[in-house]
Amino acid sequence: MPNSINIRPISWMTALISCAPIAPILCWTIANIMKVRVDSPAQLSQVSFGWPIPWITQDQTRFNPGNYPMVSQLYLNKVDPVFTDYHWVPFSVDIILIGVGLGTILWGLLRVWAVPYRKRRTPQRPPAEK
Repeated sequence: MPNSINIRPISWMTALISCAPIAPILCWTIANIMKVRVDSPAQLSQVSFGWPIPWITQDQTRFNPGNYPMVSQLYLNKVDPVFTDYHWVPFSVDIILIGVGLGTILWGLLRVWAVPYRKRRTPQRPPAEK
């Protein structure tokens, strides 16, 4: 069969490896865009950011608005810095969790896409003659 197309479904490990560069970028982006509810002045001293496991903690007591509950975001400014503590082990776990999730979604989508394509493009063998 010289003109047959051999479509091999993507392996799960290939999907994970292909999502490895995207996972840290997505972790950082999620931490930057997420909003956290703060219910008291005591919670302003340790506002946590990151998903699914918080890995950034900030002391935002200087932004005390006086009325609670309030919504807070990650504040990153080199001119007027806020004390920020980065926890690298939870960040690594977040990268692994998000990478596995993305890899599984990619693997599933490509497998679903490959099945009808493989059925449509696989040449049919003529029935055996008796």
